[in-house]
Amino acid sequence: WTHWDKCVGEPAGYLEPAREQAKTVQGCSCRETWKFKPKDIGHQVVYGGCTDVDTPGTAWCAVDGHKCGTKSDDPDAGTGHGKYGWTKWDVCEKEEQPTELQEDLEKGMLPYPVPFVRTESGCSCMLPWKISTAETGNKLETQYSCQRYDANYAWCPVSEKHCGHDSLMYSKA
Repeated sequence: WTHWDKCVGEPAGYLEPAREQAKTVQGCSCRETWKFKPKDIGHQVVYGGCTDVDTPGTAWCAVDGHKCGTKSDDPDAGTGHGKYGWTKWDVCEKEEQPTELQEDLEKGMLPYPVPFVRTESGCSCMLPWKISTAETGNKLETQYSCQRYDANYAWCPVSEKHCGHDSLMYSKA
């Protein structure tokens, strides 16, 4: 691989677009796409359906309309220049929660079909991927998700040749 990028979300990178309009515990409908600025990124990212970004283990979404959901206290929630375009959010239904995905990743299993794994620059992670570093005992190991090797943030090699960052610190694996 030639490029890498920082992963977004928890488990890192798994912000798969919803297959159909997701529902919430209050019976709201999640917005199909919506913007949010995660604490660890510092700029707005577009999401689809539910995500557990900034709330690991509990997926949520921006909801349609103004009558359903909980009013956000985020200063960027609202309409107008630089705002998200939504004001209310809610916790997603049990079926949308990342519990099973997290358990499978911990066992080294990828879901089928492999989801689009989003990065900070909007690239797609190349899954699975291989790396050899001091942290792997200099052995080539297969990875099934974003990792934190040699960094204090989760990252992955990306499929696109000119997306993310050059892989100068890692040899092609």
